[in-house]
Amino acid sequence: MPLKIVSDDITKLTVDAIVNAANENLAPGGGICGAIFQGAGMLLANDCQKVGHCDVGDAVITFAYKLPSKYVIHAVGPVWRGGSYNEPVLLSSAYAKSLELASVHNCKTVAFPLISSGIYGYPKDLAFHEAVTTIGNYLLNDENLEVFLSIYPPAVIGMEPDLKAELAAWLPLAHEAAAFSPKEPPDATIAQPTFKSTIQNLMRVHNFSIEELSRRANLAPEDLKPDAEGVPSSSLSKKVVLSIALALALDNLETQNLLAQAGYSLDPFDKTDQIVVFFHQKGISDVYLVSEALFANGQPFLNA
Repeated sequence: MPLKIVSDDITKLTVDAIVNAANENLAPGGGICGAIFQGAGMLLANDCQKVGHCDVGDAVITFAYKLPSKYVIHAVGPVWRGGSYNEPVLLSSAYAKSLELASVHNCKTVAFPLISSGIYGYPKDLAFHEAVTTIGNYLLNDENLEVFLSIYPPAVIGMEPDLKAELAAWLPLAHEAAAFSPKEPPDATIAQPTFKSTIQNLMRVHNFSIEELSRRANLAPEDLKPDAEGVPSSSLSKKVVLSIALALALDNLETQNLLAQAGYSLDPFDKTDQIVVFFHQKGISDVYLVSEALFANGQPFLNA
């Protein structure tokens, strides 16, 4: 199931579990942590007192009591101290441990805040990158979990700084990239492959089931509108086709061919298409990194 970005108060979300950006003592704090304790009521504080402690990079689970969710997962992220004190590893671990707890307790939906990005001082761009990367890697192997990352209040958050700077320098001239050059129409005398046959062959080459393809594309299986043979429909949105192309690690020309078979083309003045082409040129086909870059540039995730 996919990772989705939402701009909602996490305490109001009706999901199986919400994640609290907790402190090591599991005590009520400020910000999201304080709102969760207030919404859940005193029984949550009592449970946390009984547990007593949680290490940085780890997580524990309690019931959510008065909140709409069933569980609260308390994840302890690191305090930012410049990045040289193992902060990325500890933050990634906090997300991973939370996801493992959600799966162990048969949760189908879980919502995260941006852990450590408040009073703990973790730079939001780096925190967002770590969240998307860790959650994305986990979802590649868990077909049952749907994850929401709540950015609240709404904010445009960036990506990894070096890649962000490179993309920012490239975007103003993106429409001139050779990838957007007009292509010769196919020879009408030669039978052209259909979208279905192309996808079918690619899935066979990669040994992907519809479930595996959907996980790698950050989609739900039903988003692909599979037919009786388990092949995605050709009547998909352009963003879904782009997600499939990334999941299959297609290069720029292969992506253009697949889009054409579904009735689309790359637009040199469309920011989503520009960003996809940028990653093609870098040889990167990670749908989560591409979606992170889209979000950093004011565009929705590919699955939106």
